[in-house]
Amino acid sequence: MVISLRTTNVKTSPSVESSKVRKLVILPITLFSVTTIQCFAEDNPSANQMSSHFALAMDYRKDRKFNLAEQEYSVLLKLDPKNPELYCSRGFMKLEQKKFKSALEDAVSAEKLTTLNGRLFWVAMLKSRAYAGLNDMKNATKFYLEASSRQPERADAPFELGALYFKKHRYDEALQSLNSAVRILSSRRTNEHVQKQIDDAKTMIAAIELKQNTKEKKPVSKSKKLEN
Repeated sequence: MVISLRTTNVKTSPSVESSKVRKLVILPITLFSVTTIQCFAEDNPSANQMSSHFALAMDYRKDRKFNLAEQEYSVLLKLDPKNPELYCSRGFMKLEQKKFKSALEDAVSAEKLTTLNGRLFWVAMLKSRAYAGLNDMKNATKFYLEASSRQPERADAPFELGALYFKKHRYDEALQSLNSAVRILSSRRTNEHVQKQIDDAKTMIAAIELKQNTKEKKPVSKSKKLEN
């Protein structure tokens, strides 16, 4: 999924995209590495029916038909109402439709059903993105930091938090988060997704440094000189 946090119209230095305006998009991330129906209990009499709906949900997600994917997860939750992964998955589909408050409700429901750190990481990510969508920086930051503490080896939270700070022109905080994300990503095996995140993080870092350097070198106006 591509979340709604975007940084647009970013003017960078000649060494970054040749002074062109670049649109930065936070890359989609995979929610749970579930490729089969293994998340459902084997003794569940509705397993076959659930498998069909799960496959449909995944297809709709791939085709970016998020409203239909949400419907499939709702059907699955009726069949398996105590599955936290389904609540999280549905919540992320709601985010894509900007149903931020409803996505938060799914996050709370998922949180009540699990104590597993890996699942609680995604609960925190879901909450942080929903709060970001609601322009609640305090809570968005809180849950991005929680996600980072739960899985410090992942760069998702610091990268997205850095992009959010960048969007809000909180550049010092953005630099801290983005540099942290780059350190984590650089230690991982490179693939297209990882490299894209590294490139986008470095582009934002370069834009911030250019802005800060320009501010430092800004000439003093004549009126200011006369005052001195």
